[in-house]
Amino acid sequence: GEQDMRKMGGLRKYMPVTFVTMTVALLALVGVVPLSGFFSKESILVAAEKAANGDAQVSSAVGWLVLVVAVLTIAVTAAYVVRLWLMTFGGSRRSNSQVHEAPPLMKWPLVALAVPTLLLGFLGLSAAWLPTWMQPNATMVTEPTALTPQPLTIVLSLIAVTVGAILAWVGSR
Repeated sequence: GEQDMRKMGGLRKYMPVTFVTMTVALLALVGVVPLSGFFSKESILVAAEKAANGDAQVSSAVGWLVLVVAVLTIAVTAAYVVRLWLMTFGGSRRSNSQVHEAPPLMKWPLVALAVPTLLLGFLGLSAAWLPTWMQPNATMVTEPTALTPQPLTIVLSLIAVTVGAILAWVGSR
């Protein structure tokens, strides 16, 4: 019944299914490989990088702006995700409220959403059909867009996630 994270903590032990599904969801939200969120985030970063390098129909300044803002957004997202995760599931309990796992009617939808989040990410890592399947039809765009993650954007993203997570971790101490 509690909704104030400052009064939570240590719920991992009492709500294992919620802990696992929430962890998967939060990692996907940040865009950690190989979860499904990684590919949507990377396609945005790759498009911004291409625009920044002059390979788009917008100015390179717009590309750089989008790329920098996207990387900063990743760091902020990682920080609040780690903060939420630590305050809710880490440490010791800070409340005397009765804690229990959600009933099946609420628990199974969480599992049903976590499984494709995991599996679609792995599918994206190895599926050669994904870029072809995702190509817009000829009436929408004349040139297909590659969704392939690039080393530079992966490194920038990883640095942003790491910095945001470390800042939240240190701030929680």
